Amino acid sequence: MKGKQGTGKNVWLNAVGNILGLQHYISSSNPKDFFGDYAEGFYHKLLVNMNECEGKDTFDFEGRIKSFITEDKITLNRKFVQPITIMNLARLIIFTNKPNPIPIDIRSKDRRYVVYDTTDKYLSPKYGTNFWKALVSHFNKPEFISCLYDYLNDMDIDGYDWRTKRPITKAYLQMCKLYVPAEILFLESKLVGLINSDAGRDAVTGQLWEEQDGVDVEVVEEEDGYLNNEETLNTNGILGSVLYKEYVAYCREWGFFKEASYQKTLTAFYSKLADFELPIIQRKEHNTIYYYFSMKEVMDFMKAKKWIDRSDEDYNVETEAQIEGEDFTDYFTI
Repeated sequence: MKGKQGTGKNVWLNAVGNILGLQHYISSSNPKDFFGDYAEGFYHKLLVNMNECEGKDTFDFEGRIKSFITEDKITLNRKFVQPITIMNLARLIIFTNKPNPIPIDIRSKDRRYVVYDTTDKYLSPKYGTNFWKALVSHFNKPEFISCLYDYLNDMDIDGYDWRTKRPITKAYLQMCKLYVPAEILFLESKLVGLINSDAGRDAVTGQLWEEQDGVDVEVVEEEDGYLNNEETLNTNGILGSVLYKEYVAYCREWGFFKEASYQKTLTAFYSKLADFELPIIQRKEHNTIYYYFSMKEVMDFMKAKKWIDRSDEDYNVETEAQIEGEDFTDYFTI
């Protein structure tokens, strides 16, 4: 969970920790408490919070963190005590106000992480010190703990496949972009949209595509920056400036637009695509750049490079709309 300080991350999680009992819940900002040489942070724990993590502190423990998430048993090497192996029953939650608290290894088909951004709603001045004190007090009441316990127990999760229904959020893709170039994520998004669309219609732009002689050709219906049908079919390619236009739109939507790696000019975009050595043919005709490619060949190439390797359900991105929710302040006294 990524969010600014003061958005209430720990207040929320402490309420859940109260249900489990503090002997089964730990929150620490020091990764060595969990993955150091003599760490005992997981001992008898059901909920583990790595609080305010930063990449510089967690990158050294990347392999151990991944193992902890998936392994049923873990070994604790406690100081001056013989190592013991225990059942791994804990669930790991990471809080941070940094963009890259932990490396997400999407090149090896990551299925471990779900990423969310917190709302800034409660940073508003009207939610001041009195509000937070009253909220914490309310969360610590035995009556609230009991009600929350009942509420969670009434949730029906039988048959829910946590692996295949793992939500892929904008916040998750924003972390992925730190380890995969934005141009690759753009091409992946575009090609998946084409492959999954009906009759070759691009799910993102609405453009129509068809295959000619093994090459995917854009059949353009619009005049605004696109070739007309006759020109497109004669050249059997996509106009380079159109591809760049869609890249710019993608970067604006997903937050890459202000990043240093964003290609700010058409020439820089062409140069970057060439650097990747993708199976895309660039031709200059009448002082205009066209690109020719097969969707399958480009996708296979990016998978072989380990730039992408996620299953189809991962492309169903959950949008993180700001949900105001019910005003619950009447339930406790400020």
